[in-house]
Amino acid sequence: LAGWLWSRNARAAITTGEVNTVRVSIESKFPGLLEELPNPVRVFDTVKSGQIIARLDVDAADAELQRLQGELERLRAPLPAAERDTNPAVADRQARIAELRLRTDARDIKSPIDGTVMEIFERPGQSTDLGQPIMTIASDRGDYIIGYLREGQAVRPVPGMPVTVRTRGVGARSMRSYVESVAPQVEPLPERHLRKIA
Repeated sequence: LAGWLWSRNARAAITTGEVNTVRVSIESKFPGLLEELPNPVRVFDTVKSGQIIARLDVDAADAELQRLQGELERLRAPLPAAERDTNPAVADRQARIAELRLRTDARDIKSPIDGTVMEIFERPGQSTDLGQPIMTIASDRGDYIIGYLREGQAVRPVPGMPVTVRTRGVGARSMRSYVESVAPQVEPLPERHLRKIA
């Protein structure tokens, strides 16, 4: 019996893996101060596509927009109708108004995907710059699982090989799947997995 158990276990490779999901870096289109949301988003919160996940303070841009619109009306009023849109001062104000409208329209930062908030880099009250990540959202669906095998395991995976995938934690489940592909090179195990299989 001991020999049979040894032989059965020697042919099974146990590995750790992770679902490979799309991760999206959420960035602001304009520099600004982040405002508090009525229902703030926290790490590990589930979000839906189109949900407001951050908001920029645009009060200064709103005030400047109103000031420029008043200026524009005063500039255009004495001009003949044919010159109202060709006057250089009018054109300058119109360009500045268009830029400020873009800022105010970008006030609400929305999630582009359904997923889970994985990291938050900037919080309400902090400034954000153009292109600076505010948070990372991981898609709630993954197309495949990446498994990491120890180098010395007797079983070598090949495409098409059947595998059993087991989830962890309370209510763990098992499901059958198969190896789709095998990387042609050895890769170091991501540090987040080292304690799990050591």
